[in-house]
Amino acid sequence: MLGLQFVDNADADPGTDGVEVFTKQEHFVRDYSKSIGQEWSYKGYTVDKFRYPDELRLPETLHGATSVFVRRIEGKRFLYLTGIFVDYIENFVLNV
Repeated sequence: MLGLQFVDNADADPGTDGVEVFTKQEHFVRDYSKSIGQEWSYKGYTVDKFRYPDELRLPETLHGATSVFVRRIEGKRFLYLTGIFVDYIENFVLNV
């Protein structure tokens, strides 16, 4: 949606039954009652450059992180990133 992704992937939050979807930097919401092509909406950008200037998900600091997966642990939503060669893993708490 909106051409924001290039080689990245996205993952659905398992706690929302696929309604909320996250990429490494964006948050999308899907309304299954709408027709194809109209069901997606952009909810927001999940990176706060001013509050966290050293955030690893900022475009200028990204180092090949392209794969994302979302997990719920004790009710908290976590975003995990891996690189193209899966040589590292980063995790973030999503408070959105």
